[in-house]
Order: sequence, then structure tokens, then C-alpha cells
Amino acid sequence: MTKWAYEFLGLVLWIIFVHLIAPDISHVRSLLASLIGYFAVCSIARAFSARDSRVGEEEKPQSE
Repeated sequence: MTKWAYEFLGLVLWIIFVHLIAPDISHVRSLLASLIGYFAVCSIARAFSARDSRVGEEEKPQSE
């Protein structure tokens, strides 16, 4: 999966998580929590994307 796919999936899951845990909090706090979660998901997505690209490089046969 690409970095954007990880970020999008994480953002959707985080927004669902925030609204399930605290449906009674204000919309501003919910939006703030969603943005903080989005930035956290972005950093995790970059790590997974970098790992996937390294794994792909390792699987390529070495030409002599």
C-alpha cells in the first residue's frame, strides 16, 4: 500500500474512533482530536511506507 492509502485508512479509522469514544464532546474538540490523530497517523504511515519500500528493494534479485 502507498503512504496515501495508509494515511487515508488511518484518518477514517481515527475519526470513527473519536466519535465512538466521545460523541458528546464539542465539534471543535472532536476536530482537534481528529487533526492530532491525523498527524500521528501520517508519521506511522511514513514508517510503514518506508518499510514497504525497503522490503521491495530486498526482494529484487541482484544483477552481477
